[in-house]
Amino acid sequence: MTVTKIYKFTDIDCPNCAAKAEAKIKKIKGVQDVAIAFFAQKVFITAEESDFAEIYPAAVKAVQAVEADCELIELK
Repeated sequence: MTVTKIYKFTDIDCPNCAAKAEAKIKKIKGVQDVAIAFFAQKVFITAEESDFAEIYPAAVKAVQAVEADCELIELK
């Protein structure tokens, strides 16, 4: 079943860095779609529900490659 999970992100300070993080998350195997709402500080990731066990840690690594202190906190 395809779902979209919403995460709050912290410590990404500029829209350019958010765009870089979004591009990195898009490359993760299993991710069907991703969108970062910079001003809302949210990341929307669409994938098969069963793939999130692998996608979430990969997404954390991807955003931390752009901004080392960034965290992703699941909202939905």
